[in-house]
Amino acid sequence: MDYGVLSTRIAAYIKSPIDPNLKVSPVLAKISDFVEVLPGERTWYWTNEDANVDDIYSVDAAGEITAHKVSGVVATELTFVHLNSKKEYVLLSEVMDAVDQGALARKKAAIARAMDKIELKRILDAMLSISGQDVTQGTDEDIMDVVLRAKQVIEDYADKYILLCGKNVKALIDGYDKAHAKVGATGALYYPVKIKEFFGDNDIEVVKVVGKLKVDSGSSADVLGANSMILVGRDSTLQAGLPSVLVRRLIPTKLADDAGAEVSNEQRATFVGKVPENIGGTDTLGFSVLGYESIIQCITNKRAICYCVTVS
Repeated sequence: MDYGVLSTRIAAYIKSPIDPNLKVSPVLAKISDFVEVLPGERTWYWTNEDANVDDIYSVDAAGEITAHKVSGVVATELTFVHLNSKKEYVLLSEVMDAVDQGALARKKAAIARAMDKIELKRILDAMLSISGQDVTQGTDEDIMDVVLRAKQVIEDYADKYILLCGKNVKALIDGYDKAHAKVGATGALYYPVKIKEFFGDNDIEVVKVVGKLKVDSGSSADVLGANSMILVGRDSTLQAGLPSVLVRRLIPTKLADDAGAEVSNEQRATFVGKVPENIGGTDTLGFSVLGYESIIQCITNKRAICYCVTVS
């Protein structure tokens, strides 16, 4: 058996895990502008010609944020970081026995989802670490109070909001009307409040952020914490566009071809091992599969963002 030929065929089936019609995950597309740059570019420049912001925040390879002072004269230079998915495997037995190559398609989809979640978690974590753009829930406040105060923090700078919710926050919203229709301890009815009408009147789109990412210890972390929420204004008086940016660098065709990925100029490549490997020290054989991309993520308008990490 020519494993090199088989590996090339696997790579040809997998190719790039990015849908050409949906290059950015749906949630990320709601809060980040998307930019492509040519292969070989080492930096990306953010200009402040039409904006009125003091600083921007870039996200490094480890997910930490760095503040950059913005000049009205000199463009701000940001450096690309390299990201890759966890190494996955396509079992040799699955490839040999499959008629429709379904195993390869499933692995392709899994890598795409993982890389999308990495990008989303990186920018959400960055938003949750911006000093001064948070609110805390008071003793007598509920979810509507928290959202209202978050809106008041950013409404002078942006509108057309999206509320990103962890699973517990979304559950509070879903059950809000029913909870406030119950008879209280004194026998009196609570004042009826329609939370969906509240969101509609204030132009707030509610989106539940789901998913987990594996970490090195074998455990997993939520893409957005269960009790966290982030309110993002998508139309700002300070600058055009969304308050964060995702920049992807195109993968050189020669690099992809030499590595057996057989992808044209795409922003994310899937590299397949040339020969089968023993998986976990066993006699089970599989081809290694790894997703890779080179990106820049930054927050360009912190005043359009407000968050709370302890909603209850």
